[in-house]
Amino acid sequence: MTSTHDGHKSEGNFVNGELSEGKICYSDGIVQEGKWLDRKMHGLGKIIRTDGSVIEAEFDLGQYVDQDNVKITVAGEAKTSE
Repeated sequence: MTSTHDGHKSEGNFVNGELSEGKICYSDGIVQEGKWLDRKMHGLGKIIRTDGSVIEAEFDLGQYVDQDNVKITVAGEAKTSE
């Protein structure tokens, strides 16, 4: 696990010192897991919020690829955006 100057912690596979697959735990409690490219989520990934809700989606350099196919789980109840 590595820490950054702003308190974020990352763990996983690194290529040339950059996270390529793994997770980042932010100082505010949010966790992002998945594949990374240029320090942005890229490919399948999920965001775990501090309230326990989870967003699962495919990302392209940090942006949702298909906003109509985002899965959100809130308190154990899964919903797919439509």
